[in-house]
Amino acid sequence: MNKFIVLLISITVLLSCKTEKKESQPIKNLIELNKKDFSREKFDLNYIQGISNSFSYYLEHEQNDKDEHINEYYKIVNGKKCLDIILKNHNTDSILFRKYEIGFSEKKMTYSNNTESYSLKNKGLFFTRILKKSYLNNSNKIISQNEIESNENFYKDYDVHEIFYDFFNYKAFGKAEEVQFRKNNTLPLRVYKELKKASLNSNNNYISEFEIKSLLSQVVVTTDKTFFHNEKTNESKRKAFLIKGDIAYLEQTDSEWLKVYYDGKTISAGYIKTSDVKRVNPVANNVYN
Repeated sequence: MNKFIVLLISITVLLSCKTEKKESQPIKNLIELNKKDFSREKFDLNYIQGISNSFSYYLEHEQNDKDEHINEYYKIVNGKKCLDIILKNHNTDSILFRKYEIGFSEKKMTYSNNTESYSLKNKGLFFTRILKKSYLNNSNKIISQNEIESNENFYKDYDVHEIFYDFFNYKAFGKAEEVQFRKNNTLPLRVYKELKKASLNSNNNYISEFEIKSLLSQVVVTTDKTFFHNEKTNESKRKAFLIKGDIAYLEQTDSEWLKVYYDGKTISAGYIKTSDVKRVNPVANNVYN
């Protein structure tokens, strides 16, 4: 009887060790194992419509919401148009905007020196980007070209945060990084300000072209007035306020307070009471029905 009890305990210990080893396997390794399983699936552009930001996959699953990337990345997708926002070294003083067309093709597409138009699909085997460029040659003649990057279809992990990794080569923006994205349809105030400044000072009105305001998570004021606060306290109340029907863009959430910004004649930002507003879901445009 004693031998049977010892044997039973030994088996239990062995099983628990195996389970522990399986659970402690790094998430990153699991992703590497699953890439081949998902890469040939025919996902579509609807999956990445809206606004996403980069983050550290492993630390997120350790419940430590930090970003260990050298740079900070945001991706805005509306239909087949994509805008990458890159903050080099997380610094808004060195912000880059890159606009291009995205879609899928059944075969791998290559670099082209002409203005040939490519018909990108909503689904396919290869995820493709097309950047249209023009330059002057030695004879001062304008030459148009397509810079094409075509990769085996991006995959998605079945995760509550809707994670995807797009296989783009980000080396041009600093140290090469494997950047994964989480869809949250928010932009920090500091990024939105830079985006608005770039839209006013260039030929590209990014905000209107990508309908960014409709993609941002919004709140609508339901009380006659809601006042801005500097902190999440009643004592930090300011004179600035929003009125019933005003729409503000959500930056951070809390049970009692929300951090928002309002884009009127000027941009106002601060904390408002959760009870004074109603959440409005963003509208991500589908590329097909």
